[in-house]
Amino acid sequence: MKKIQLIILIYFSFLAGDIGHLNSIFEGVAGEIPVRVIVKTSGVVPGLADINIRVFSDKVHQVTARPIYWHAGEKGAPPADIAHPVKGENNLYSTQLWLMNFGSYNVQVKIYSGEEIFEVNVPVNSLALEIKEMESSLVIILWLFMLLLIFGAVNIITISYRESTIHPDDSPSLDRIRKAKFVMAISFVLVIGILYSGYNWWDDVEKLYANNLFQSLQTEVKIVIINNQDILKVTITDPAIVEGRMPDIIPDHGKIIHMYLVKDDLSVLSHIHPSRSIKNKYVFEVLMPPVPKGNYSVYMDITYESGLTETVLTPIEYKSPIELMEIGKVPIRDPDDSWTHDKMQHKIIWLNKKNEYLQEEEIKLEFQAFNFKKVPTKLEPYIQMGGHGALISPDNNVFIHFHPIGTISMASQQIFDKQQELATNEKSGICYYGLPIDTAKTYSEGLQSNIGRVSFPPLSLDKAGDYYMWVQVKTEGEVVTEKFSFTVMN
Repeated sequence: MKKIQLIILIYFSFLAGDIGHLNSIFEGVAGEIPVRVIVKTSGVVPGLADINIRVFSDKVHQVTARPIYWHAGEKGAPPADIAHPVKGENNLYSTQLWLMNFGSYNVQVKIYSGEEIFEVNVPVNSLALEIKEMESSLVIILWLFMLLLIFGAVNIITISYRESTIHPDDSPSLDRIRKAKFVMAISFVLVIGILYSGYNWWDDVEKLYANNLFQSLQTEVKIVIINNQDILKVTITDPAIVEGRMPDIIPDHGKIIHMYLVKDDLSVLSHIHPSRSIKNKYVFEVLMPPVPKGNYSVYMDITYESGLTETVLTPIEYKSPIELMEIGKVPIRDPDDSWTHDKMQHKIIWLNKKNEYLQEEEIKLEFQAFNFKKVPTKLEPYIQMGGHGALISPDNNVFIHFHPIGTISMASQQIFDKQQELATNEKSGICYYGLPIDTAKTYSEGLQSNIGRVSFPPLSLDKAGDYYMWVQVKTEGEVVTEKFSFTVMN
């Protein structure tokens, strides 16, 4: 592969979905049964995805999983695979599924309990993020095997022509030997021709794969002044969107774009939500929060009509004075916009926090909100959920946006639910709290079993390093943002 392709590959390998994290996590209820589904894709297409399904019930006798490509639908999907129980684990089932195409998939999970069948859809991105380089020692071995096969095939053809029709005690004639040499030359050319055809075929496959390597949405992000107000302006410049060759973006739990603005020294985080411009559907604007000047990373969560999701990362400098001035209407600040500050009246504690975790170890995420008197306070829905979280590791190029239902996009799940006419819960508009004592999500209208407590599905990280996490909840009218840090060890 050419160097330029590798450079593009390395750059875009950090821009798909949750950046630097290939797990899609869903925790919720399949019918009456609480379930947690973790799908880990391979980052190549075609590729095997590892499916782990934990059911919180002893009445389940079978679990199946089925990959459904968004464009083909159920009619074009293969039969479901049986997920087998994992030895030594309680109610944990595992299987592997081939994801053959590029784009959005629905992993359809069915839970069999007695005579009832419950179903849940888990949206998954099937993206080519990398081309794995072959080790030099393996290259040498394969070259030796190829030469052995070439000369072996030519030798077999030559000997077959020279000696296959004569008696074992007889020797081939000089004429036969001369013709056998001619056959050897022809067979050598024929074998090389076959290899050359195979090389051209594989070169076409490689080019097709390289052309389908995931490329993040092209955007332009800048800060402008409109009527003496600092405005963060995002313009989609990607030709595939502008020319209509790609599905349009859609809202996810009520917001067209979820944006995290993180200062490079990790001292400031803002969770803001741009609105689409009335004049230009490819422009999104949001009032800058009251944050200090400096260099920031802008993370934008985007969901497409196909169910595909991605996180776009763009660096930006917030400096003074701002030179770009535009004429227009100042966007109204979204009431759910929030940011870190020193005057918060409430705090959040991480109940089961450890300072260090091992790679692939489950990181349990349970949190408690309380006021300045250290009294637990009741949580309120914040953007339709009981809590939001963002995890960042600058050294590992990792960004994960998670909720009590996991890391999946609710909008993507709703797309697949609608395709299969799967009935949604009547209370889907109520926030999910993920209370640990309930094992799955509690649909709450103000009644919580544990006041002020919210939990998220456990995360596991395969890259060692330092991680920083912000958790947000809303209590007594205030959106509380708390920062935590921990280390993942080898």
